[in-house]
Amino acid sequence: MTEAQPAMAQHGAPPAFEIEPELYEAMVDWPRRLEREGPFFRAVFDAVKVRRLLDLACGTGNHAAMFASWGLQVTGMDSSPSMIDHCRRRHGTTDRLRWQRGALETLHEVRQTFDAVTCIGNSLSLLGDAAAVESVIRGIGRIVEKGGVCIVQVLNLHRLADGPIVWQKACRVSVGDADHVVVKGVHRSGPQGFVDVAALELAGSHVNSRCSSTPLLALEAGAMRRGFESAGFPFVECFGSYERSPFVTGASTDLIVSARKAGPNCTGVSATGWNSPSEAPIRT
Repeated sequence: MTEAQPAMAQHGAPPAFEIEPELYEAMVDWPRRLEREGPFFRAVFDAVKVRRLLDLACGTGNHAAMFASWGLQVTGMDSSPSMIDHCRRRHGTTDRLRWQRGALETLHEVRQTFDAVTCIGNSLSLLGDAAAVESVIRGIGRIVEKGGVCIVQVLNLHRLADGPIVWQKACRVSVGDADHVVVKGVHRSGPQGFVDVAALELAGSHVNSRCSSTPLLALEAGAMRRGFESAGFPFVECFGSYERSPFVTGASTDLIVSARKAGPNCTGVSATGWNSPSEAPIRT
């Protein structure tokens, strides 16, 4: 299952608490994740001939650093100062990789345009409501060049049973002089989803705990397609995994949207391929 992001300041609303970047790093098997997801992104970027890329809500910067290692000019943007500081320490800043602070809702302040924009790891689902999601998608449309592409990934909450928590991760990690235990899960209550995080700091005989249950929007494939089409992306395709399996509302773990603007020699964005707006498939 794709990792749902814990309660971090990667969106406009203030989180219940901000988990340390080092704890978030420990919650994800990054080499395995990037090995699994990398071929999907690389196929799309090669097809579109991406050169400049913006990674929105970049978190600890691992995707952005991978994209830069492919020779792309990458900007990683996140609203959390601690995440941006972590990115600079861990990945450095080069002529191909830079970092800047900014929330999804501040895309209107971005003056540069890009061949590709990525928004990975439930960041759109962390926005307050559907109107906020539509506003961000319009903002993405403003900064993506003709023929460019946007890739969004969120957890498909519609496949979860109503009520029980699905526990995804439990790990123990040392940060500085303290040991921490982090437990993370996700659950759905009616039309609303939640990311549940408990972070325990083991300090001698004492345990300091922080808990959060952060709301997630249950985004729908049809609504996402309509949003991107309205923002100037006539070619939209939805997948249920990074292996390009068709998206099925009640079964797919992820909702991955690949949306492309019209441009010269635009013949699709993935191995599935389509040549006109009417051919862009979506299976819900």
